Amino acid sequence: FAIRRGQSYPLDLVPPEVAITRPTGGGRVDVAGFTVTGVAGDNTRIETVTVSIVDPVAGTTTGAAVYDSATQRWTFDVTPQMVAEG
Repeated sequence: FAIRRGQSYPLDLVPPEVAITRPTGGGRVDVAGFTVTGVAGDNTRIETVTVSIVDPVAGTTTGAAVYDSATQRWTFDVTPQMVAEG
């Protein structure tokens, strides 16, 4: 983000709302890869949705999801290298 001298910036007190819609909690996923989908909205705007995949064996992978501001939906492809089988 950018702040410029001499301009006024209102304080945003309303946090964004973010949810994962797929896969569902406790659901099984394909070890060959899968897509995480969700929705994200804010009272002003959202520029980026960042996803972190945390796996105790494969480690942590963080990346930008593909976000459609018109539908407020996002997707993130999880590759086999990001998760361990089991």
